[in-house]
Amino acid sequence: MQEEPVIVTLCVGSLITSRHALIASHCFCLKKQESCPVDCKPGSCPHGCMRTAANSVVVYPGAASVYDNDYYVEVSDIIIHPDYDKVSHNSDGIRKGGDLAMLVLKENVLFSTKIMPVCLPDPIEHHNLIGEEQKLNLFGFGLDTKIKVTELQEGQVIIDKHSICKTEWNLSTRQICMRSGTGPHGDTCANKGDSGGGFVNYINNGTTAVLVGVMSFGMNDCGRPAVATNIFLYLPWINQLLDQGYQELRDDYNELKKEQSKVLKQLREEVKQNSKLVATNSKLIESLTTGQCGLENKIADNKKESDKTKIRTQKSSICGHREVWKNAGTITYETVQADVEEVGSNLNEGTGIFTAGANGVYMISLSGHAVVGPGETVRVELAGAEHSDEVTYFIQAYSDSGNGQRIQESSAATWHLALKVGQQLSLRFSGDGYGFFGIKFCVSLY
Repeated sequence: MQEEPVIVTLCVGSLITSRHALIASHCFCLKKQESCPVDCKPGSCPHGCMRTAANSVVVYPGAASVYDNDYYVEVSDIIIHPDYDKVSHNSDGIRKGGDLAMLVLKENVLFSTKIMPVCLPDPIEHHNLIGEEQKLNLFGFGLDTKIKVTELQEGQVIIDKHSICKTEWNLSTRQICMRSGTGPHGDTCANKGDSGGGFVNYINNGTTAVLVGVMSFGMNDCGRPAVATNIFLYLPWINQLLDQGYQELRDDYNELKKEQSKVLKQLREEVKQNSKLVATNSKLIESLTTGQCGLENKIADNKKESDKTKIRTQKSSICGHREVWKNAGTITYETVQADVEEVGSNLNEGTGIFTAGANGVYMISLSGHAVVGPGETVRVELAGAEHSDEVTYFIQAYSDSGNGQRIQESSAATWHLALKVGQQLSLRFSGDGYGFFGIKFCVSLY
């Protein structure tokens, strides 16, 4: 799928950690004939019995368009809920519930301003989020007036009485029943292309999204109620899988601890046998012991995480310096210094343009001061960020004193931006003051 010019949208999912996403089971296990073998494997199923292998699926975190295909993460495992009926025809089996799956990713997703995990609900504190007449937001690539869309859609539906869906669809489990709501383009409902998409409700005055449902099935014409898998019913299963991931991390740590114990024992024996090695081996023992404590602290800090590995970060920085700048336009630099080689990144002295050498989150810092007089302004703008809301003004110094005296304004700013390979940033100066002095512009892969 990553070789296509655009994203081929199979389903929509919801990240719950940097390595796990929730989605619908029917996205990977379809039954379009009367029955399928229970042990049907990908590549060897009868016609009409689809089984999708993990190595044929990739996840595009934060994709808001089918053209956002430059960042993807491969899938290592697809875990289908055991209650999902893999044998019966779709129209029969899906009504029994269990239409929920967990994707385990091969590597950590890089979180940024537009890629963040959604919160799982607390069964006690958040039970009211799925009450009747509650409004839920759904995100997906579903049809818009029967036209295939290329941009991520957001719509709102209303929770209806469970008895309505039970009668309409002959449900055997207590899932979430929904009717059409109102969106930015009129009536909205779950549609083809929304499968697996998360239904969220909001807490903390609308600042925190809580995942309460996963799109299961409905009608394309919005004429009948839609059904979502009730996340509250499956929290024990979800937490069990996340705990298993943590246990694997614990097992790896225990194995490492055993190896360290062997090395410590050998070193202590050598210390006893050869007094000349006492000082050296004591330092080695201390180093290993400290490292062991560090691992124990790491396990404790990440007890709720199921990740086996952590994102590898490279701390380095490249900085441009200039004593004074007075001209409108892009600031260039007199000197450029790099603490460590910046993974192929470059800050050009002559053009003043920084070019990212790797995908990742970058920390950008800027310091300096401006000298201005009455009614004068000085502005330094960070240009080249992908989204307009990330273009932040560093300083807007001004004076209205009217007495002819010039004043000095100084400041510093720091941003964290997700950049792609080849993306460029620069500083643009404008204003009518004396200028911008003592400029230091630094960028580092965070």
